[in-house]
Amino acid sequence: MDRELLLEIGCEELPASWLPGLTNQIGDLVSAQLAEHRLPAESPTETYSTPRRLTVRIVRVPERQTDFEELLNGPPVSAGFKPDGTATPAAAGFAAKQGVEVSALERVQTPKGEYLAFRKRHRGKAAVDVLPTVLGGVLRGFAFPKTLEEWASDEWRQVMLRRGDGIPWIDGSIRRQVRNFERVLNAYYPTATDRRLTPARRKILRAISSWRYALRLYAAPYELRAIQKFIRYQRPETTGF
Repeated sequence: MDRELLLEIGCEELPASWLPGLTNQIGDLVSAQLAEHRLPAESPTETYSTPRRLTVRIVRVPERQTDFEELLNGPPVSAGFKPDGTATPAAAGFAAKQGVEVSALERVQTPKGEYLAFRKRHRGKAAVDVLPTVLGGVLRGFAFPKTLEEWASDEWRQVMLRRGDGIPWIDGSIRRQVRNFERVLNAYYPTATDRRLTPARRKILRAISSWRYALRLYAAPYELRAIQKFIRYQRPETTGF
């Protein structure tokens, strides 16, 4: 019998640009952990997310782990039998450890030569007994930056600014509109954190951007981009790192 698995993680509100990456992560982690613990999903992994929820749903998960066979190597064949063919203490001890007779052992070829071995069959555990370990592995598997350098990388800087190209509901045209609006706003209200921005430069920025701000014309502010680049204007939301 197959069972449905639904995992829902509640969290503090996440930046919208984090959601695509985290949604993919949780789906991949659940699938990988199930496969690693011999509970392979028998239906596609569905993922959903909101700023306060990460959710995974798998319609069909096995009720038990798949059984598996383990090959346990013992002593070399040369050390397992006497010249007359009777078992040595080494072979008898290995068989007793596995709970079988010496006759149940088999011979296998290895890079080191021929060895005695025993194939031990393990019956899978019930899914309800394995899932706590699976889900614990999922929670520990999320990948976030761990050092200042990683947080300051371009990928995570874009994520923190909510500008990443992975935001699914914001296409390129909308992203450009947002950036153009920010450029006009930053010119009309220059930051106070840039010490190189003298009063004269603030006045220049405000004067050049005032008509755009007053008329709400934000498209293609090339002149503002040029002057901000010329005076090396540091916008706090993009150069704070």
